[in-house]
Amino acid sequence: MLHGRDRQLRAVRDLIARARTGRGGSLVVCGEAGAGKSALLAEAAGEASGLTVLTCTGVESEGELAFAGLHQVLAPVASGLDALPADQAEALRCALGRSAGSASDYLVSAGALALLGVAAVDRAVLVVVDDAQWLDHASMGALTFAARRVSDAGIAMLFGVRSADGHALGRAGLPEVRLGGLDPDSGAKLLADRGWLPPPAVGAALITATGGNPLALVELARVRSRRALVDEALVQGTVPVGARLRGWFTVQVDRLPRLSRNLLVVAAAEETGSLVTVLGAAGRLGLPASALSAAEAEGLVDVAGGTLRFRHPLIRSASYTASSWQFRTAAHGAIAEVLEADGAWERATWHRASAEPGQDEGLATALEAAATTAGGRGGIATAAVLLRRAARLSTTAEGRASRLAAAAHAAWKSGQVDLGRELLSEAPANPPGAAGVLVARSRGLIEIAEGDPAAAFAQLSRGADLAGDDTKQVVGLLFMAVSAAYHAGRFDDAVGAARRIAGSGFRDHGRWLESALDGTLTPDDADPWRILDAGADLPGEQDAHRWLWPLVITWLGPRPRLAREFGELAHERLRATGMLTILTMISPWLADLAHQLGRWREADELAREGLRFAVDNGQRTIETCLAGMLARFAALRGERPETMSPALGNHAAGAELTWALGLWALAEGDYPQSADRLAALTEPGSACEHTWTVRRAAADIVEALVRAERTGEAEEVVATFAPWAERSTLPWAHAQLHRSRALLATDGSAAKHFDESAKYLADLPFERARVALLHGEWLRRSRRQREAARHLRLATELYTQLGAHRWAMIAAAQLRAAGASSARRSSPGIPGLTPQELQIVRLAGQGLTNREIGTRLFLSPRTVGYHLHKLFPKLGVANRAQLRDLDLSE
Repeated sequence: MLHGRDRQLRAVRDLIARARTGRGGSLVVCGEAGAGKSALLAEAAGEASGLTVLTCTGVESEGELAFAGLHQVLAPVASGLDALPADQAEALRCALGRSAGSASDYLVSAGALALLGVAAVDRAVLVVVDDAQWLDHASMGALTFAARRVSDAGIAMLFGVRSADGHALGRAGLPEVRLGGLDPDSGAKLLADRGWLPPPAVGAALITATGGNPLALVELARVRSRRALVDEALVQGTVPVGARLRGWFTVQVDRLPRLSRNLLVVAAAEETGSLVTVLGAAGRLGLPASALSAAEAEGLVDVAGGTLRFRHPLIRSASYTASSWQFRTAAHGAIAEVLEADGAWERATWHRASAEPGQDEGLATALEAAATTAGGRGGIATAAVLLRRAARLSTTAEGRASRLAAAAHAAWKSGQVDLGRELLSEAPANPPGAAGVLVARSRGLIEIAEGDPAAAFAQLSRGADLAGDDTKQVVGLLFMAVSAAYHAGRFDDAVGAARRIAGSGFRDHGRWLESALDGTLTPDDADPWRILDAGADLPGEQDAHRWLWPLVITWLGPRPRLAREFGELAHERLRATGMLTILTMISPWLADLAHQLGRWREADELAREGLRFAVDNGQRTIETCLAGMLARFAALRGERPETMSPALGNHAAGAELTWALGLWALAEGDYPQSADRLAALTEPGSACEHTWTVRRAAADIVEALVRAERTGEAEEVVATFAPWAERSTLPWAHAQLHRSRALLATDGSAAKHFDESAKYLADLPFERARVALLHGEWLRRSRRQREAARHLRLATELYTQLGAHRWAMIAAAQLRAAGASSARRSSPGIPGLTPQELQIVRLAGQGLTNREIGTRLFLSPRTVGYHLHKLFPKLGVANRAQLRDLDLSE
C-alpha cells in the first residue's frame, strides 16, 4: 500500500480513466532516488484492469543499445505491425531488429505511435516507462514523440524520472507530478508496514533525517541492528540517504562472498539483463552460476524468465562502481566475447570499447561503423553516443575532431542540442582541413537551432571557406548560412552568401536565391518544378535539399499558389522519408503560404505540427518563429496572441511576434500602442529589426501610424519602402505600396490607389479584405454611402469566411454606419470534434483512403476506420461519400 501519495495517485487514476474513454494523455512522475516512483508506477499498472499494459525500464549503463526500451514496450503488440502503413511498419521492423533495412528516427517514431494506436482500437493501452533517465536516447525520442500525440486515442503514457529538467521529458512539456518526502504520519505507517514501530520521537527523527525518503525508510527497516542508526538519527540528524544511500547499498554488496560480488559486476555491466549473456560472460571469468545464489538470498537481485534484475538501480550502481576498473574492464571483455559468439556485433563493439582503457584506432573505426548502422535504423541519438566513444579511442587529433563533430551532428539531428554543445566543447576550436569543416558545420547547426543565428552564420561561412574546392560542401554550408542570416536579420549577409553560391558552380540556384531574397524573382523563375529539375547535382542527404531549394525560393517568390502546391507534394515526400529535421525547417514556409492564400485552418495545423516537430527535435529557433507566426494568426482571427521569448538574436521570430502584437492592438482600436509596436520593426538595431518582415508589414505600419496621427513617420516608412516595392516582382509589394499611398493621400487620389491595390490581391483574401475595408471607410467619410457599402460588404464576407472575427465585426459596424445591413454568416467548422477527428473527416471527404489518411496523421488504417465509424452518427452521415456534402471549407 502506498502512503502519502493520494494526490499523485489521483492524477494517475484520472489519466487511466480518460484513456478508457478514448481520451489519452501523458504524465511524468518526478522524484529523487528512492522517492517511490517505481512503486507508484507499479500501483498504476496494477489498477489498469482491462487495459493493455506495456512496460519498460531504463538501465544505467555506459553504453546504450538503440531502441532497447522501445523493443520492451512494443514487443507484446508487435503482431499489429502488418496493420501499419508499409513505410512505418518497415521502419519499426528495422528499429526492433526484425529487418536489416534502413529507417529514419521520424518514421520509427511515427510507426511506434501508430502501433500503439492499433493496440488501442480493441482496448485502451497503458505505457509505463520507469527510470526514464537511463532509457536509451533513441527509445526516449520515439516515446516522447508519441506522448505528445495521444490525446485523441485511448493511450495513457506514464514516465518515471528522477528529474525532467534538462531531459527530453522536460523539453516535451508533458504534465508532471512530483514525489517529495513523506510526512511524519505516512512515514510512520510505512515503517509499520515493514514491521518496525519505533517510539514516536525516534520515528520522527528517522523521518526528518531521511527527508521522508521511502526507500531510505524501507532499507532502515531491513537493518538487523538498528541501534547505531537510531543513535545517529537522534544525535546527528543523519542516516543513509542520497549519496549515502548508495553507500549503504555498497555495504550490503560488500557482505557477499567475493565470487558473488564479482558476478554482480558482470550483471551490472550487461545492459539488457539477459541471464544467458551474464552467466556466459561470468563463466569466461571463472565465476560459477551458483555465485548468484547469495545475492538472490539477500534480496539484491531477482531472476525470472531468463532475466536478471537488480532490486533497485542504486544496487546496480553500487555493484559496478565498488569494483576495480581492472575487473570492470575484464567483465566488458567477457561480455563482448559472448555477444560476438551470438552475432551481436554492434553491442559487442561497444563492450570491447568499454574494455579498452587507452586508444585504439581499429576499435574507433568499428564504433564508427556501429554508429552508421544505428543511425541507419533510426537510432541517431545512439549514434552520437557511439561516435563520442570512438572519438576518445582515436589515435590522431584529426580523427578525434572529426568524430566529435560527427557525434555533435548526430546529437543535433536527434534533438539533443545540449549534448551537441558538450561534444563540441571537447573538440579543438579551429582544427584544420576536413575536420575543421565538420566542426564548423556542427557548431553552425547547433547555434542556429538553439543559440545565436549570427554566430551560426559565422561558423557556416567559415566552414565554407575551409571546404576550398569541394563545391558541394561549400554550397551546402552556404545554403544553411543563408538561413542563419535570415533569422539573424542580416539580409546583406544572406544575399552575399547567395552570390557565393552562384560563384561556386551553381550559378542558377545562387541567382534564383538572391532574386528571391531581393523580392525580384521573375514569374518564370518562380516555377518550383524548373528549379527542382535543375538541382540534380545539389548537395544534401537523401535528395532532401533538392526539394528544399525550390520551396524556399518560391516561398519568397511571386507565385504563392504554385509554391503551395509544390510544397504540399514536397511535404508528403519528405514525410515519407522520415526526415524530421527537414520537415521542421519547411513548416514555417508552408504555414505562411497557406495563410496568405486564405487557407487558415490548414496554416494553423501546419504551424502547430511544425511546432511539435521543433520541440521534439530541439530546434528552438524554428520553435520561436512558429510561435510568433501562430501569434500573428491568432491576432488576425481576433484572439489575443500568446507570446514567448525568442531565442537570442532570432530577429525573424522577434519580428513575427512584434507584428502580431501590433496587429492585435490595431484591431482593438489601440492605435498608439499599435503604432509603437509596429514602428519598432523599422528601428535599426532593435531585437525585432528584420528586413523581410518590415516589407510584409509596411502597410500595417503606415496604417497604425496614420491612425495614431504620426503622419510624418508614416511618410518616412513609405519613402523607404517605395523604391524596393516599385522594382519588386511580388504582387503583395505593389498592393502594399498602393494601400500605403491611399492612406496618406490628401489630393483625392486615394480611390485610385485602393483600386490599384486590389488588382494585385486576387490570391490573397485577407489582404483583399483589408483594402476593401479601408476603401469603404474612406468612401463613407466622403459621404459616398452606396459605393462604401459595396466594399464594406465584401470585407465583411471575406473576413467571416476566413474566421477573422474581430475584423469582421469592424467591417460590419462600418457597413451599418453606411446604412446597409450585414447578414452575418456563421463561421465554418463542425462543433464537437477534436482537431484530429476534424482532420480525419476532411481528408476522408477529399477521397483519401484509410491507409492514406493514416500515413499523414501517424495512425493505422484500422484506427482511422474506428474514428470514422464513431464520427458518422455524430455528423449525421451514413457513408464517406456524404462527407463531401459537409461544409469543411477553410
